[in-house]
Order: sequence, then structure tokens, then C-alpha cells
Amino acid sequence: MTNQRHAFLTSRSRGFTLKYTRTLTFENVCQEHAQLADEAGPESVFEGYYKQQGLLESEDEWHQFMASLRRPLPVTFRINRGLHSEELVEQCLSRAHHILEPADRDLPFERGARVGRPQRLEWCDGVQLGVDRMVLKTGRSQYVKDLRQWLMLWGTLPSHTGATTSAGVITRQEAQVLEKSVTQRV
Repeated sequence: MTNQRHAFLTSRSRGFTLKYTRTLTFENVCQEHAQLADEAGPESVFEGYYKQQGLLESEDEWHQFMASLRRPLPVTFRINRGLHSEELVEQCLSRAHHILEPADRDLPFERGARVGRPQRLEWCDGVQLGVDRMVLKTGRSQYVKDLRQWLMLWGTLPSHTGATTSAGVITRQEAQVLEKSVTQRV
């Protein structure tokens, strides 16, 4: 199922009104973003700013830095042990045993590369999966389908108080946000 939206652009500050309708999908937005990045040339304002900071010593380090910024982040989640009973948390994790601790032969190829092994993040009671958001959304292998279904099922559940919360047994968050919440004890 494709989420479609219609975009209407208006520019009154320039003395004219320009309106058009275009069906937007996630893939179209990604393509347009990549095209804008290409049109910005080899050195965008962002790149120029950070090059002037002198943080990296060589051109090779600079290219590695830029490549790492363009690489999609892996899906990460934390386990909310305080919101639910220990039995429910254990049930959640036991149902995902084949996802969180797969055998090497069970890791499929998606988008031309083998899906990486999930890694436990002990410092925040979390897991960093071996897939990025796009693979999770569009993956066709049974492993990714099971992963997607498990994340949707256990991500929103009623808590032990009976209130429905968007923070189920697991909550998807980027590892950087998890690090910040741990260091600030949030």
C-alpha cells in the first residue's frame, strides 16, 4: 500500500502564485532528495562549513566521513521493562528468539546485501538490528516480514495498569537518542 499525498506549492513573496498537484510517495521523495543533493554539487553549504572547521586532516578521511553520513542508520529499539510485567517482557523476547538470535544461514539477502546480525546494546537494554528503515519497510524475505510483524505487535500494547500506550514492550529509537537518555538518566 502506498501512502499518497498531494502537494500544493504557493509563492506569494515573489508576487505570483504557483500551484501544482503531484502524487508523492516515499520513493519519489527519496529520489528528489538525492537529485537535489547531486545538483548541490560536490560541496554543499553543509560540506563547506564542516571543511572550514578543520576537523579532519586528509581528503580520504573527509570522504569516509561523508560516506558514513550518507549510510542509513540501522533500526534500533529498547525494551521497556518498567512498563510491563516481567512475564510479558519474557514472552515478547521469546517470540523473537529466531529474529534476535538467528543462525547465520537464516540471515537473508535484501537489496543486494546480507542482513546483519542483531547486536545487544547492554548499556540501554536495547537491540540494534541488522536492517535499516528501508529494508524493514520493503524487505520481502520471511525474516524481515517476521521482524516487521513482531515490531508492530510488541511496539504497542496495553500496560499492566490497563492504559494503552504507544510505548509497548519495545520502543523504536535511534541509538544516539538511547545514549542521550541513558547519560541524562531520562
